[in-house]
Amino acid sequence: MKDCPLKAATKVFIGEGNYPARMVYASPEDKCFREIYLYILQNEDYSYVITPWPGDGEEYVGYDGKKEVEKHLPKFYQILSTFKFIETEEVTD
Repeated sequence: MKDCPLKAATKVFIGEGNYPARMVYASPEDKCFREIYLYILQNEDYSYVITPWPGDGEEYVGYDGKKEVEKHLPKFYQILSTFKFIETEEVTD
């Protein structure tokens, strides 16, 4: 849509490895997108979505995920800062 540029995704860096990621946030006031709050990062061939789910886990009209995280999950950002990809071995038969 011409009047709705995609502005909900912001480039950020998370975790111990300072991994590039996208924070996707649209507030209830956004006229173009439904409310959303999550982080997306990639490692090799995989995409990971980190979605904090605060409070009682219920979305509602006017739900603002970012504000709910700040209110109900105050340690979320501290936990997110410790995120780290680990080395894994591929097991074959």
